[in-house]
Amino acid sequence: MDNELITPEDLSLSLLRRLADAELAERDKLHARQRSGRGFDDGDLWGLYHTLAEFIHPRLVAFRAMETISYPGNMDESTWDDILDKMIAAFSLIVADDASLEDDEVIDEGLRLFGEYYMGLWD
Repeated sequence: MDNELITPEDLSLSLLRRLADAELAERDKLHARQRSGRGFDDGDLWGLYHTLAEFIHPRLVAFRAMETISYPGNMDESTWDDILDKMIAAFSLIVADDASLEDDEVIDEGLRLFGEYYMGLWD
């Protein structure tokens, strides 16, 4: 039998781990109830900009790849594709969550265009 002594620090760490595990288990149960009741949980709200970007980015990519028959305003297909590419680049950087200061301009422009042409995202 091992004669190691358990220190008060060991007991404290063990108790803290058990408490943290219990809190995580309770939070998981709460999140499951929230997802069941409203379709999302509070975890989605902690970084809502990121949650939304994860939803929007793949859909913009698919929209860009789709054969479209219309474009906003008086623009041509090439101009619309350039705008979509800028939107996609912005959301890609947000999803990656490692944008540099130089990327801020790309993100700002892409988000501005997304807002400006939001109602043009249809076919």
